[in-house]
Amino acid sequence: MASSTPPLRVTSLILFALVIAIVTFAAVVAFLRVTSERELDPTIGRALLAFLGVLAVAEIPVYVLLRRQFLARARSMRAEGLALLLRDLVPLPLFSLTIVGAAMVEGLGLLGVLAVLLGAPLAALAAPALAAALILAQIPTRARLEQALRGE
Repeated sequence: MASSTPPLRVTSLILFALVIAIVTFAAVVAFLRVTSERELDPTIGRALLAFLGVLAVAEIPVYVLLRRQFLARARSMRAEGLALLLRDLVPLPLFSLTIVGAAMVEGLGLLGVLAVLLGAPLAALAAPALAAALILAQIPTRARLEQALRGE
């Protein structure tokens, strides 16, 4: 199983890449909005923001259920998982949890950027900023993964 388990460093790099993508897209959209002379329809932007809010609320219980399942799977193979962590490898259930959680919030952040692009107020760029912060908060360390495996 060790050959299919990703290194801790690779997992962190994937999360950093997601953050860089969100921040870059948000910066381009902010620049376009500030420098554009074209009038936008704020109705579309507000509709997307409303959808963003509904989607965010709907994702919370989904993430909680997925987290519970992935952690249970990881804890069922605790000894093997701890051995993998000693070699700086991430057990697959914890890797999957990290990537799925990051992808969920990345989608919300990108939807917020799209809403701004289509006419939502620039203040809606708080959505990608929050998404980036949540992704960075998920960056795994050996200590955090050990705590997750031990159920602490």
